[in-house]
Amino acid sequence: MKRWNAGLLVALLSGLLGACQTTSQEPPREPAPSQLAGSEWRPLVLDNYPVPADSGAFIAFKLEGQVIGNSGCNSLTGSYAEDGVALSFGPIATTRMLCPDDQMLVETELLGVLEETHAVWREGTNLTLMGDGNRVLARFVQTDWD
Repeated sequence: MKRWNAGLLVALLSGLLGACQTTSQEPPREPAPSQLAGSEWRPLVLDNYPVPADSGAFIAFKLEGQVIGNSGCNSLTGSYAEDGVALSFGPIATTRMLCPDDQMLVETELLGVLEETHAVWREGTNLTLMGDGNRVLARFVQTDWD
């Protein structure tokens, strides 16, 4: 008959018992409900530049994390990610028409704002996009009522 080493037996039993124990894990975190999906916004101010109301510029947040719009000159499309107040935009693609200087200025400002955005604040029909250090980059007004 074989003799078991007591230390080895304790180590084996401890390992088996440890393998049978379940560890409590936090449930997977649900993403925060979207405050933007399905909404459309017209820029009022882009990086301290007042945007003419008739510029035609807008952004619309689609349900699948897609953003579409018009820069005041060209159509745009891309992606966005939202988590509470955190907001970021993926690469934005635009058509490549050349427009008058005032329209090109709105386009340049809008695309720059989208690139720098890190946070969003929505208050009713007003939307503020913020960059590093919560610097206000842009203010928008809602143009649809989804």
